Formats: sequence, C-alpha cells, structure tokens
Amino acid sequence: MDDADLLDSADQCEQLRRFVDDWGDVARELTDVMVEDAGYVGDPVCLVGASVEELRIEDMAVTINPAFSKLLVVFAHLTTEIARLHRAAEETLFPTLVVFGERPHVGDDTLFEGDLQAALARTLTQLQDVVLFIEQLTTVTRNLFMQLAALYRDVQRVYAPLQAVRLSTAFTSLGSALGLAAGLDEAVSANVALPSAFAMFKRMLITVRADSSRFAVGVGDTMDQLEGALVTLENRLLSADSFSEIIDKLVVEGPHPQHFLDQLATTGLTSLTDITSRLSTESERPSDRQNLVAVMSLVALHSRLVPLAPDKRLCKAAWDLHKRVITLPVSSTVLLRPMEFLSSHLPTSAIALGPKEPLKAAATSREDALDNLDATLLKDMTGLLAQGTSWLARLESSLPTRSTNMSTVFGPRVRLLSSGMCIAQRLRTLLQVAIHLHISLEAPMSKAELRVLAQTAELLQAIFSAYSRRKTEIVLEAPHLLSFALGQLAGLVAPAKFVLEEAIASVSTGWSRVQNKLSGRGAGTDAARQDAVAAASLAEKVLSGAPTTQRLMLIRLCFDTLFDAHVLGDGTSDDAAELIVSRLSLYLLVYTATSSLSNITYKLLPSFSKLLSSLLEELTDLIANIDWHADTACDTSFLFFSRELFPACLADVYSRPDEAHRLPILVSAFLASQKLLVRGTATPELFEGFEAEMQLALDEEILGPLCTDVETDLRLHIHSARLTGVVDVDPVQTGVKDLSQFLRISPLRLVTKEVDIRSRLIHYLNASFHNHTAVSLHNWKTYGEMRNLAMDKYRIPLAEIELPCQTLEQGLDVLEIMRNIHIFVARYNYNLNTQCFIEKTLNAKDRKHLNTISIRHVANSIRTHGTGITHTTINFVYQYLAQRFQVLSQFLYDDHIKSMLMKEGRAFNDATISHSKLSSRHQEGGLSIFHVASQAVTPTRQKQQYPVDRAMRFIRTVRQLGISEDGFSFLDQFRLLITEIGNALGFVRQVRMGQQHHSTAAAQFMPTNSSSTKFEATAKTDGLSEAVTTATKLLDTELESLRESSADGTDYFQTLVAVFSELRSDSQTHLQNFYLSLPALMLSASEHLMHNKEKLTRRGKDGLTASFTDDGFPLGVAYVLRVLNQDIAFDSLHWFDSAAEHFSQEREREASKKTEVIASRWSRTALEEESANAELRLGKLRGLADEMRLLQFSFTGARTFFTAA
Repeated sequence: MDDADLLDSADQCEQLRRFVDDWGDVARELTDVMVEDAGYVGDPVCLVGASVEELRIEDMAVTINPAFSKLLVVFAHLTTEIARLHRAAEETLFPTLVVFGERPHVGDDTLFEGDLQAALARTLTQLQDVVLFIEQLTTVTRNLFMQLAALYRDVQRVYAPLQAVRLSTAFTSLGSALGLAAGLDEAVSANVALPSAFAMFKRMLITVRADSSRFAVGVGDTMDQLEGALVTLENRLLSADSFSEIIDKLVVEGPHPQHFLDQLATTGLTSLTDITSRLSTESERPSDRQNLVAVMSLVALHSRLVPLAPDKRLCKAAWDLHKRVITLPVSSTVLLRPMEFLSSHLPTSAIALGPKEPLKAAATSREDALDNLDATLLKDMTGLLAQGTSWLARLESSLPTRSTNMSTVFGPRVRLLSSGMCIAQRLRTLLQVAIHLHISLEAPMSKAELRVLAQTAELLQAIFSAYSRRKTEIVLEAPHLLSFALGQLAGLVAPAKFVLEEAIASVSTGWSRVQNKLSGRGAGTDAARQDAVAAASLAEKVLSGAPTTQRLMLIRLCFDTLFDAHVLGDGTSDDAAELIVSRLSLYLLVYTATSSLSNITYKLLPSFSKLLSSLLEELTDLIANIDWHADTACDTSFLFFSRELFPACLADVYSRPDEAHRLPILVSAFLASQKLLVRGTATPELFEGFEAEMQLALDEEILGPLCTDVETDLRLHIHSARLTGVVDVDPVQTGVKDLSQFLRISPLRLVTKEVDIRSRLIHYLNASFHNHTAVSLHNWKTYGEMRNLAMDKYRIPLAEIELPCQTLEQGLDVLEIMRNIHIFVARYNYNLNTQCFIEKTLNAKDRKHLNTISIRHVANSIRTHGTGITHTTINFVYQYLAQRFQVLSQFLYDDHIKSMLMKEGRAFNDATISHSKLSSRHQEGGLSIFHVASQAVTPTRQKQQYPVDRAMRFIRTVRQLGISEDGFSFLDQFRLLITEIGNALGFVRQVRMGQQHHSTAAAQFMPTNSSSTKFEATAKTDGLSEAVTTATKLLDTELESLRESSADGTDYFQTLVAVFSELRSDSQTHLQNFYLSLPALMLSASEHLMHNKEKLTRRGKDGLTASFTDDGFPLGVAYVLRVLNQDIAFDSLHWFDSAAEHFSQEREREASKKTEVIASRWSRTALEEESANAELRLGKLRGLADEMRLLQFSFTGARTFFTAA
C-alpha cells in the first residue's frame, strides 16, 4: 500500500470518527430530553410511512393540454394546502385552545391572582398563531371559492376546461376549510377561561401603566404594541365568528353563477346521502364523520349564497341529520352539534325548512339519543369489542407475510388494515359520544356502562399498541401495497386513454360513436374530449410515481374529471373487495380493432366509479398515511376532560382480580392525554398535577386496598391456623379473590414515574411488620410466620428479622440447620459420594452462587459448640422422621393408593406362580418343541421380574388422581417425601463424620501410644507439686475423652432403624406393600434427575430446577425398606434387571427402526427429520438407562449403611 492509499484511509477513518462523535452528541442530547422533559412522548427512532418527494405539483401536472394542467395545478395546490392546514390545526391549535386554563384536580386548586395572567402570557404566541392561521385559512378558502366560481360560469366559452366536470374533491376541501373555521370557533367558545384571562390581563396592564416604576417597566412603544396586540387578539379570537366572517366574505365575492351553485348543491346532497347511508354500519369509513362537518359547512355556504331560495332537498337532508348523529368531530377533542350549528349559520328561509324550534328539538334529540344509547350501549359495545379482539388476533397471526404473489397479498392486507381503522374509529366515536351525552345532560352512568366504556378505551389502546408493535412490518409493506394498487389503477386508465387518443385522431363520426357508447348521450363536445384525454394522460403519469400526498390529490382530481365526463360511467360495483383481490382485472373499455376504422366496436363494461372512489379513499386516508390515521383513530386524549372516570374504572378492575391484566392498558388509555398536553404546550405544573391525579387514583383504588387486603389475608390465615373458630371465612358467600394477579403486572408507566405494585406491596409489608414487631416484641414469631406465608402464597420476598442469621463465620451453623431441619432437607440436595449438601437453584434465584454444606462446616460447628450437639442432632432428626413417617403412612393408607398397590401385588404374585409352573413344565419336557421355542427364556429371565410397563402404567394412573399447582402428581410428592427422609439421614451421617474430623484434628498432637504411662502417675513419681499433679490429671482426662470420641463406634443409623421398628407390626398392614411402589418411584426419580441435568446449560425459568445429584432418594428408600423389613420382598422384584433389559430392548427396537428408515425411499427432508427424531429417542433411552444404573449403584451403596441393623 503506497502513501496515497494510507492518507486516503486515514482521511476516511477521521471522517468516520467525526460522524460517530456527532451522532453520540445527538444521541446524548436526545436521551437528556427524554429523561428531563416530562412531556416527551415521541419515539427516539422510528420509521415514517408517509412518502415524500421534492418534485413540485407544477412539474407533475404537465399534459398536452396546458389550460387543463394549469387549472388542475391550482386546485391541487389549494386542496393540498387545506389538508396541511387541517393537520396543523389538529396537532397544535386545537390542543392549545382546549388545554388553556386547565388546572389539576388534586391539591390546592384555588385560582390565585396572577395565575390566569401568567398562563395567558405564556400562551400569547400560540394564540397569535391561531389568528394568523385563521387569516391564512380565510385566504386559501376565498381563493378556492373564487377559482370554483370562475370555473363554473353560466356563459360558455370557446374552451373552458373542467366546466363540464364536478370536482367533488375541490368542493369537499372547501367544506373542510369552512368546517375547520367552525371548529376553531367552537373551541374558543367552549373555553370559559379565555375571556376571564383577557379581562384580567387588561386590568393588569392598566395597573402596570399607572405605576410603571414599581414594576420596572418603561411606558412607551412596547406597552402600546402589547396592548394593541391584545386588543387584536381579543377582537379576532374571542368573538368566535371566524366561520361567519369567512362566509360573509365569500357571499360578497361578486356574482355567483347558477352553474356553480348547482354543482355546490349537488356535491353537498350527494356526499350527504352517501355518508349518511354508511353511518353506524360496518361500511362506515374513518373519515366519514369529519367529512360530514365539511358537508354541513357547504350546506351553510349554499344557503347563505341564495338566502331567499335555498335548496329544499339539501336543507331537509341536513336537518334530518340530527336523527342519525348527535355530534360531529372536527378534531379529536372538539365536537360540533349539527342542530346548533345549522340554527346558528343558516338564513331564516333555510331554518324554516327544519324543526319549528331547532334548539328545543336539539335538546330533545340529545335526551332521546341518551335513552337509546343506554338501551343499546352494552349490546353495541359487546359486538364491537368482539370484532376488535378478533381483529387483533388476525393482525398478530397474519403479519408478516412471505408471499411473493402480490395479487394474493394486496386484498387481504388492505382489508385487514382498513378494518382495524374502521373498528377503532367506531369504538372511539361511540365512546366519545357516550361520555359527551352523560356529561352534557348530567346523567348518571351505571357500573355496567362504565365497565364497557373502560373496556372500549382499553381496546383502542390495544389496537394502537398492535399497530405500533407491527409498525416496522406495516411501514415496510405499505409502499409495496401502494405501488401495486397504483399500478392496477394505471391499468384501468391505460385502455381509456388509448381509446380516447384513437377517437381524437379519427374522424368526428368515430368520436361520436365512442361518445355514444361511453356516455349514452347524443354527442360530445371538444371540451369533454380534451379534458378526458388530459385527465387520463395525467393520471397515468402520476400513477407511475411515489404515492405522495400531492400525487394522490392529483389522482383524485383526474378521476373526478373522468367520472363526470362519463368516461368511467355511472354503474356501481357490488363487491369492491373481491375486485381488489382479483387485481382489478376487469377493464373499463374492451375494443376489437380491424383494418377498417369503421369496424371498431366498443363495449362498456360495468362502471367502477364507487369502487375507485373507495380505493382512492383507502389509499389517501389509510395506507399512504397509516401512522397518522392509526394515531388519530385510536386517540383517547379526550379522556383528559373526563379523567374523573379513572378512579371509578380502577375500582371496577380491583373488584375483579381475575381481570388485573386490564390495568396496564387502562392506565395507558388515560395516559394518552399526555400527548394532548404536549401539543397544547401545557405548563410543567399541569403535567405534574395530571401525574399526581393518576398516582393518587392508583394509590386509593389499587395500591391502598391491595396492601390492606393482603395484610389482612395473611393475618387471618395465621389466626385461623392457631385459633380455631376465631376467623369465620365462607368462600361461598364472601367469594375468593386471587390478589396475586396484581403482583404479576409489569410496572405501570406514568408521565415521569413508574408504579411497581409488587415493590410497593413489599415495602408496605416490610414497614408494617417491622413497626408492629417493634411495638409488641412478643409477636415477633407471628410476623415471622406471616413473612413466610407471604412468600408461599404471594411469592413476595420480604426482609428477614434484623438479627444475625448465622452464629459462625465459617459456613452455616449446624444449630441453625438442626432447628430448621424441615426447611434444610427441602432446599438442599445430598451427594452420597462427596458427603455434601448443595442448595437447590430454585431457592437461590436472586443470587449468583449456591450454598454448600460439607463435613468441614460441620466440624467447625462442633469445634464451637462441642461434641454434645451430635446427640441433639439425632433427637431433632428423630422427631422430624416421626412426622415424615406419619405422612408416609397416610399416603399408603389412602384407598386409591392402597388398592393400586394391592392390585400390583396380586398381579406380580400371579405372574410369579405362572412363571414357576412354566419353568417346571419346561424342565419336565411337557411342552412341544414349538411352544418351548416360543417361550424360551434368557438367563436373566429365569426369575420373575417386575415389568417396566406396569411401573409406567402405575405412574400414569396416579397422575390421573390430580396435579398440584407446581405440576407434581401424588407420586412425585411421595418421591419428594422419601428424598427428604434420605436427606435427613445424610445430615446425620455428615454430623457423625464431622465429629470424627473434629476429634482427629484435635488429637493430632496426642500421644499415639494409648498404653503409655499416665501423666498423673509420672508427676507423682517425680514428686512434682500438687498444682502440677492436678494439671496432669486434667490432661489425662481430656486425652481419654479424645480417644473415646475418636473411637466412638455408635451406629446412629442402627439406632434410627430400631426406634421405628414398631412399624413392622401387624397393625400397620397398609405399609406391607411399600416395596411395590418403588419401581414407579425409581423410574420417576430417574426421569426427574435426567430432566434436571439437561437444564444445567439452560437459562431462565428452566434453569431454576436444574441439578446434577439427588442421592437423598436412594438413601431414603434403603432406610424405609430396612425399617419395614422389606429388603427381600423388593429384591424378589428383580427391578433393576427388568429395567436394564427393557431399555436394552427399546434401544434395539429404535435402532432397527432407524435402519429401516434409512433404507426406505423417503424424501431427503422426511428422511432427515425422521432420523433426527429417532436419534432423539435413542438419546433419551440411553440417558434414562444410565440414570437407572446410577440409581442402582447409589441404592446398593446406601443399603450397606443398614446391613448391621
């Protein structure tokens, strides 16, 4: 590598380093904002689904018809600008107007002097933005109105592009702009704090001007400008008549052609009819109700333009709208009432076409609507909730897809996404209307209604979470869906364009035939031809690009032209979804051409105007802006103004602990109001107050009752166990609440805090138990038991008593083990060879290490406490074994177990007798050659063996009797009982070995010759002093004690066997079949240990039960067999021989199957899969056989401990 390459590499590395440093600064800044800003709700990194391009509309809309292009560019710009203004108002202006003056409902909510003035001062900039926005909205609305009025003139010109076409998109945008102004007026009127704030601020300015020196403010141009700006804001904003002002300006804009008025009325009536027919049905679109606001605005505009002769059909249809809807949403937080809106803005002649007393009729309609809502709310909501839940399941199961055939993906995917938006919009509308009616009419809400409304808010949040969780897949898939859809639309436009171009190039008669076929009318005009060709050409061109907002708006305008020019006809499609799935393969025009132009025939297939309109609606309002519409449809920020419902919803959840899983998503639904506060530039105090409200509700309705109820439950549980009859609990009458469901919930996220229910409960119980113990020290044991019970019942680890848990620094003290022998044997595993105990992983899941108890630890304890603790240990173990034998006796006395063991005994005895007869006949030669060959036995089969199959059947039968919560059968619990007995005996053996180690270590300097002369005699012989003689006597005594302890041959196992020998009596007949349960127990133990060894390399929950040794079981089996004197009976089963033979045969069978599979003619994939499965089965059999052999070795070694007994 030369110097130039080295320099270039160094330069690249330096650029990369700078990039990394810059990105690190940006990331740290973003992290700081997320941590410090209480209102931060954005994603630090996310995908944006909306397409964006730098190409201007003027460059897109270039056609062969310049006049057409210019007009289309104008309308595209204006409609796009109105859409942009609507989104800007939704994101900033409406939140500012509705949030202003809001105060938290907790703490001291008294309004002090200066609070409103300070709030207005902070919001002046945003209010000025509202005024500027209204001015811009007025300008755009007037421009669009004048363009439409100039287009639709009554006097025909030589060529008037689009004059024969009704641009529904442009008229709808005009109505949307007017509706936006009406929404701003409604927001200002509904905010009662704004007028008070302006009045108080003006009085403050008068005070400041009168005493400027006191406030250190100079009186001059600054004060004059501030007062002037305040007056302007007050006049333009508080009047709340932006809609009327815009309408008045439009009315005085010169003459209004009749053709324009007809197109306006037709658009309003058609849109009103179409949307009304879809309301409250499954075909309702997410934007329908907002489009109704635009239609109502067009109705008001048309009626004001012709105040003396309003359109009766249009006005009556508008007045009848109150029968279908009570409120119409302008934004997520601002609603319009149709009746009040029409009565305020229609002229007298149009009002006369409606009810006689509109306001009174509106009030009656609201009351009737509330009655109908209360009657049908539960039914409607239940159906919608079922649909929403089903949609969530379908979304999770259908995304992502790996299909390469877009025709099979497009329809189902669009239908799935659009159905989710429609369901969410319907849920949100019903929720918002129900809350609005109850609040406005001050009507009470039943618990059932509150419950279903809370579930609706939760489902909305769940749908939004599903979109957010699948956002990456949806955003990556959306461009492909849009490209495919636009390609299909281009395929529809291409034939029409070809036919139109042929018609223009042909003679006029040819065009006349085309026009006749296309429109069904006598003859066409040049304007219609030129508009249609230009629209088809432009649509085909625009459809070839990215699906941006500008392009989609141009497509809408082009199809408006094609529809109303009757190029695409007036028919309807019965099943738009099926046409989408079939790739829209039907063409609008099918023609057959021959060499002669006169032989061209045209055939008009069914029209797709409604289909294409619906498809364009989905493209523009759903897929192209999926992020925006998912956020809008699922927005529950309006609950901020109904947050008094939050405590009641929490109380409903707490009353049903089995529905505790609803709590996180319910909190998220109300927490969505945070987004409204952020957009409305709320003060930090409002954020803190909102968070305090939510936390207070959680404390009062969830945390407080939960802590109290759990403590009460623990206390009653302990008292009922100690004092019979003191606590009378009837689960049938009082019910049973599983409060542990709340402890499984993840921490709840608030604005800046997290609420961990589990941690709060642990803190409360720790503090409560500590305080109560400090007050009454004699109850320390009661609260210690309550701590243990809390761990067992609720799985919450509480703090231990603040006392040293050990008395030694050198490992766990034997005294602690001795006092808690029942806990020790359950939490530790015993290893027979190394003579040590190893703690179970499950009991150390909060630690990174396991405790072990070895002989060295026991020796250290004996050195501290003396050798006397050995006999004490034996006494404690004896008491523990007495309890365990009682449980063992109860298990074997059970009718089910006893009958099963007796059945096993009879079956084995019958098999033994049959086997003996068969052997005798074989020896006497009484069988035929064939029978002898078929019944030939191997050397290992010359004695009757207990079959492994019967042991497996025994395990399955016992498992059918019941399973514990931990997944253990009664046989598994019996195995654990035997294991704990063996662990106790292992502890006895370890204590004895510890004593020997201690004695050996202490006697390492002791004279080895035990027959040597005593020190006392030597001292007397030498004539030493009396003190020395006494000392030597003590020395002799200690040395003798060491010799006796080191040579102590006490067999504690023999003692423990002898003390329970009474269990062999005839009164304990149910214990005589114990040995018959051992085959099943040993098989279960082998499988259990094999599974635990497999989990050693795993992490997580599986690793909590991992272990590699459990020798307490064979030691316990050997001990119980010796106590019951059933060693010979068990040996007669020849169990280990039977198990070895069984596993050997199974391995041979699996190996032969594997060989047959390899020799078969299966496919390569099936062969590999079956070979892998066979290898797994062989591995399992080998592992189980090895574990059984290890168990045999351990069992044989354990039996040697009791041979002397």
